[in-house]
Amino acid sequence: LTDGGDPDDTDAAPGQTGDVQQYRTDREAASQALTSYSEILQNASSPAELESSADEAQAQLDEFDEAIAMLDGYMLDDAELEEQRAGIVETAPEVSDTLRRFTDAAAAGDLEAVTELIPEVTTALTNFQQAAAGNP
Repeated sequence: LTDGGDPDDTDAAPGQTGDVQQYRTDREAASQALTSYSEILQNASSPAELESSADEAQAQLDEFDEAIAMLDGYMLDDAELEEQRAGIVETAPEVSDTLRRFTDAAAAGDLEAVTELIPEVTTALTNFQQAAAGNP
């Protein structure tokens, strides 16, 4: 990634120019929330543990949504980074929605729903990763 654009107000309103450092901070916050979410699910070794950690997993998705809202509040002067930022913002709602439904189904012990959601989860995460890499 390159450091293009001039630093601007980091609390830029929609349509305003944000700075590259703010973008990196917001992108990292979204990434960290997804990583934490994944770790919560991986550490649950039983349906009971998954059910007890569902609120914590949903809280990580709340943090993901907050980071995405920040990313949606500005645009970047750097064309490559702006393409990434816009792609992340565009694909994130599908990720959040799908992972929330997946977590709810897993916590409820609904194995059929979990299984049915796996392709949707995979597609949503693949689309998000491609957008974050600048390959929409």
